[in-house]
Amino acid sequence: TALRLDTSAPPWPLLFVLVGSIWVGCWSVVYLWRELRWYTGIGPTTLEISAHPLYPGREYALFASQAGRLQLTSFRVRLICQESATYRQGTDTRTSTQLVYQQEIINQEDIEVQIGIPFEQDCEFQVPSRIMHSFKGTHNSVQWKIQVDVQTKEWPAFRRTFPLVVYPPTASSSEAS
Repeated sequence: TALRLDTSAPPWPLLFVLVGSIWVGCWSVVYLWRELRWYTGIGPTTLEISAHPLYPGREYALFASQAGRLQLTSFRVRLICQESATYRQGTDTRTSTQLVYQQEIINQEDIEVQIGIPFEQDCEFQVPSRIMHSFKGTHNSVQWKIQVDVQTKEWPAFRRTFPLVVYPPTASSSEAS
């Protein structure tokens, strides 16, 4: 009483599973290739600030660098302050975010970035003296950040943000302003 397989009918379910597996495998390889190309094409964005935390009314030096192999149509760096408020509306909890302050620090166009030679820019910026410092409460917060927006010819646009801490003004800086 040996176990016999019926060889008269082809195993259609197994054939469908095989074709589906091959399709998923090919799609995975294409997806991996696109992700690797994206990861290696756009290099890191680096920001260095002369001091941290920041204080209102003071000036700071900024160094920005974008590596990779890119044709940049625009490279923008902005200092941004946002206020967020969390409140209840009925049974829902909502958060509203409002742009309070925005200062353009760098705005460059038509830049070619080569492998091993990143785009680099030095500049200075000032934190405004009459604006709220960083704050985090139960329902409200004030957040500062430097935001880098990059438009390229061959890749989708991308944005990188770097959070900052702005301290309240000291007695000496508030007397000077």
